[in-house]
Amino acid sequence: MEPMDTSSTVPMPSEPPRNERAAALLGANGTAGPLSREQIAQIIAAKRELAPILKCQKVAQRTAGGLISAGILTVIMAFFGGLSLTGLVMGLWMTVAGFIEYWQAQRIHHLKPEALTILIRNQLLLGSMFVVLGLWWMLEVRLGWMSAAEKKEIHSMVTAMATVGGGTKAVTSLITGIEYIAYGSIVALGLCGQGWLSLYYTHRRKLLKKYLASTPEWIISLQRHDTI
Repeated sequence: MEPMDTSSTVPMPSEPPRNERAAALLGANGTAGPLSREQIAQIIAAKRELAPILKCQKVAQRTAGGLISAGILTVIMAFFGGLSLTGLVMGLWMTVAGFIEYWQAQRIHHLKPEALTILIRNQLLLGSMFVVLGLWWMLEVRLGWMSAAEKKEIHSMVTAMATVGGGTKAVTSLITGIEYIAYGSIVALGLCGQGWLSLYYTHRRKLLKKYLASTPEWIISLQRHDTI
């Protein structure tokens, strides 16, 4: 009886498959051929290290969505609510900042530290705008620099609320206090919200630069081309 040929029944060990783009990139970098176990271990370790750094991409995307939505709503309210020039500027600025945020979030995915630099500047400029406009509106309330339309609207509110009870002086003080709180919140948003985001992006940029400096170039090339 002839011995049984086991070559067709026993699976032969093989290297994990790579897609064609990965093979082409590795070949161009002098790393052609199947990936070794050491290379696979390097890739796994690099992906694990990169994961928390790339979380800032999701943060930027969510921030972009919030800014674009709030910006468009602010433009609509400024345009149809008496054409407030400062409100229109604020809404347009927020919308543009939101699109910048979204655009740079895509570049973070391809490991571009300069994208985080742009995000930091974007947040600092946006925060500065919130602070300046918030303080300006508070100064308008303080010195009575409001437009005729705004004064007429406030006068109507005071008159309507005074008829219910409380007196004109008490109602005026209440409305003024509410305005100070609203505009003060905008200033606080610029200082705390945008300030925190700029610091967050600064920290992530530092981590990304450190990662790029310590990770083999062939792994970075594969990650930037979405092959691993």
